[in-house]
This record gives sequence, structure tokens and C-alpha cells, in this order.
Amino acid sequence: MAGFVGKFLLFAAAIDVQYTWVAVVAIINSVLSLAVYLRLVVPMYRQGNVVVARTDIWLKAVLIIALTVTLLLGVFAQVFVGPFA
Repeated sequence: MAGFVGKFLLFAAAIDVQYTWVAVVAIINSVLSLAVYLRLVVPMYRQGNVVVARTDIWLKAVLIIALTVTLLLGVFAQVFVGPFA
């Protein structure tokens, strides 16, 4: 989510200073890179042999902290980006 906000702000800044062609090239590049990302993500959600792994408390804690930080950065991005914009 924070990456999306960052790209959006960069594209908007490029358009504001009349570098629309740079923003268009960057947007096209972002769309094309989606194919690379999908090559990694699609196999993760395909049905296959399911192996259930045992997780300990530390792994769960790290996952919860990472998820919380990611969501906070995504939802409240303006709070963090505001002073630099």
C-alpha cells in the first residue's frame, strides 16, 4: 500500500511540472511489471499439495507486527509523507 501511494505521488508530481510523458512512461512500465509480479503470485494461490507447517509464537508475532505496520503506513500515508511533500 505504501508503494502504491509513493508511485501515485511521483506520477502526480511529474504531471504537475509538465513532465506528462515521463508519468505516462512510468505508468506503462508499472502495468508491464504487473506481469512479472503475477508470475510469482498466481502459483501461490493455485490448488496443490497442502502441507501444514507448525508455527511458533515468534513467527506469529512477527507476522502480526509486519501486517500492522504495513496497514498503518498504507492507511495513514499522508501523516508520514506530509512533512516531506
